[in-house]
Amino acid sequence: MAILAALGLQAFGLKRRSRLLVLTTRLFSRSLIGLNRPIGVILFGGIAVFFMFFGMHENVVAVRIQTALMDASVPIVDGISRPFQAIASWGKLMQTQASLQAEIKQLQEQNTYMMKWQHAALRYKNENLRLRKLLNVIGDPRMSFVTARVIINRPDSFHKNFTISANRQQGVNKDQAVLTAAGVVGRIIDVGSATARVLLVTDINSRIPVQIESSGEHAILAGDNTHELKLIHLKKPFKVSSNDRLITSGSGGIFPPGLLVATVTSVNGDTVLAKPVVDGDALDFVLVINNRNRDSSETTLAQTPTSYCNG
Repeated sequence: MAILAALGLQAFGLKRRSRLLVLTTRLFSRSLIGLNRPIGVILFGGIAVFFMFFGMHENVVAVRIQTALMDASVPIVDGISRPFQAIASWGKLMQTQASLQAEIKQLQEQNTYMMKWQHAALRYKNENLRLRKLLNVIGDPRMSFVTARVIINRPDSFHKNFTISANRQQGVNKDQAVLTAAGVVGRIIDVGSATARVLLVTDINSRIPVQIESSGEHAILAGDNTHELKLIHLKKPFKVSSNDRLITSGSGGIFPPGLLVATVTSVNGDTVLAKPVVDGDALDFVLVINNRNRDSSETTLAQTPTSYCNG
């Protein structure tokens, strides 16, 4: 019977080592000695069942009481947590403000640096204009641009070219330079009634007269059907190092001078390798240069008497 009573109290929510459970068990054990066994069994069995039944219902009541206490404690917890939330928000605000101040300081330094370069650029521009006027230098040739969309771009191991949506009616002709905002892409090699083909600078048939921007030395930039270019016909001793920029020299009349083509990646003895600034495999739109002065100069040269050309 003591065991049944203990089960009833445990169902009520008491632990095995609870004082109430221990005292009740001892009480039931001692009381059972002073009563007749049948009466004790019925009495304590009913008590055990009562405790078990009451314990089951009491758990539901306890849950409801616990829920009510939680609902009642929410405003209190919220009121207590508000100062801590305010402190955390203030800390984040201070951190953000410090970050913004550091960024503002960095931007101010960059602005000061750029202003110095702007003043230097304006000074050099005015100096350049005065020198050009003094030397009576002819200005840069007039050029127009045709924007074309790349419609077929499937270069393989043997051919590095792609097709654009441009034609003769738009002023596109063979050997015109093709570029993007980053630099030179290649040149026109064939023009049809609706499309034109462009030879990439990485093609094995591509040869571009270039100039080393840092030293002013002239050379030829040759493709070899890979993603690297080779600098050839460079006079010795040459001054070139990694990360030097290679720009068009203007020789040959196809590419106007000053256009960025590639950057030097390695110098190993007489072998100078470079990387094109434009990825020919990822193009959407390109610009085709229509050099009007180049066309007129070619016409004038064609009309020049042979005796004059020979000497």
